[in-house]
Amino acid sequence: MTIDIRYTEDGLGVELLASGAVTGADIMDALRTIYGDDRFNDIKYLIADKTACTDYRVTTRDVMAIASLDNAASQENPDLIEVHVTPTGDARNMSVMWQAFTERGRSRSQIFRDRKNADAWVAKQLSGASVINKSSSA
Repeated sequence: MTIDIRYTEDGLGVELLASGAVTGADIMDALRTIYGDDRFNDIKYLIADKTACTDYRVTTRDVMAIASLDNAASQENPDLIEVHVTPTGDARNMSVMWQAFTERGRSRSQIFRDRKNADAWVAKQLSGASVINKSSSA
């Protein structure tokens, strides 16, 4: 799998770190792992970082399925903040499409070109809670 799942040490967040070639199936498998984890209802934010992704093999149909999975998960954790870090290209375009298909709306999801700004926005949404890149693998 080309996606590494890491939970933050404080238990507030989870990161999906995509690298190399990534498919829609890879993303859905990672999300199912997170949404099925006992910790899911307690996490406050999810950051999907696609900065190291070199080949994004995700179709429109995949994005619709991912959004549907996210919408279902939002019933369990409606306050979850979801952020995508996608500098350019297909990954960014598909993230924009994903955001349009999700029910969270712009106030609970954002797309950033870099991780620094994504982390700052998440911290602001958490009312100043610290977002630190200290995480542990799933």
